[in-house]
Amino acid sequence: MKKLFDDVQNTKFLRSLNMLRFYRSDLEYHKKERIKRKLMFDYDLMRYMRSNKLTFSVPKAADNLNLKKMNNSYMLRDQRLVDDCKRLYKKIASKTHPDKNMCRSEETQETKLEDYKKCRNAFEKNDWLTLFEMALDYKLEVPKGNTEQIEWMEKEVDRIKEIIETIQSTYEWRYAEPNNSTIKRESIMVKCCMIFCIDDK
Repeated sequence: MKKLFDDVQNTKFLRSLNMLRFYRSDLEYHKKERIKRKLMFDYDLMRYMRSNKLTFSVPKAADNLNLKKMNNSYMLRDQRLVDDCKRLYKKIASKTHPDKNMCRSEETQETKLEDYKKCRNAFEKNDWLTLFEMALDYKLEVPKGNTEQIEWMEKEVDRIKEIIETIQSTYEWRYAEPNNSTIKRESIMVKCCMIFCIDDK
């Protein structure tokens, strides 16, 4: 019975870990894409305001989103997890340390060196999540997770989803949607100006 419970727990842990990896990657995409869309929106907005003799009624913040910095570190609370991280660090370091990759191409050496630095930094900061992710990338066996880790990852996924939804609700994001018609874009521009602009005539 205990083995069955452990298997279910480990499956749930790996699922939560992969889900979190996906949403962290998705958030990075949205943050980068939002910067591009904001540039396009701001340029078109300035032209629209000039042509309609409008000005902002209050200074518009350059960044109106509170995109909280991702906090990847997770306090190590029990000796088992500390030991797991030590073992993972050694395994990853054995594959990424510069001395182990001297015979490889220069590009591979640079990539492995970056991974080694990332691994060492994660170990020094007690960042179990990064070490577990790197273990998956290097096809190493990931230690069994505990309930506390699973709950933390589930909460982090929910938090990231909220940030992504906030990004997708901004004027610049909706304005730059690929399938938007000219009329749709102008409608978004008008709504934005109704909130932030006054007549400059």
